[in-house]
Amino acid sequence: MYIDEIKKRVELHKEIIDDTQNKLYTFLRYIITLASGLIAVLVSLKKTASVTYFIHYAFCLTIVLLSLGIIFGVIALYEEIYLLKKSQKVVRENILLMLDQKKPIDLIESISTHKIYKFSLPLSFVSFLFSLISLVTYAILIDK
Repeated sequence: MYIDEIKKRVELHKEIIDDTQNKLYTFLRYIITLASGLIAVLVSLKKTASVTYFIHYAFCLTIVLLSLGIIFGVIALYEEIYLLKKSQKVVRENILLMLDQKKPIDLIESISTHKIYKFSLPLSFVSFLFSLISLVTYAILIDK
């Protein structure tokens, strides 16, 4: 009975983690789509040369930061595929181990991510935040 309750809680914990990850990835995909559209609109509506260097730099900085946010966001989204591939490998190894020993093995393994994935999500959000600040600055400067 005690073991069954632990298994239920472990399964619930896994479901919560999976649900959280899915919501995060959905949110990130939404932000990436928005940023891509914003770049397209900004570039397509920019017809004349900037009046001052400040306006030009604010425009360029906005485009660069949005692009960096998209790149880091895509890297963070690839983490999902990376983790699934690593999980697949661990499960396959456990199955082979169980076949060799001819008895069930209850292994709970933690799958770590690569360093680049740990930094890509925060860098993506920081890039998007600074691009928003830069966009507001650009809008204020261009309005003068």
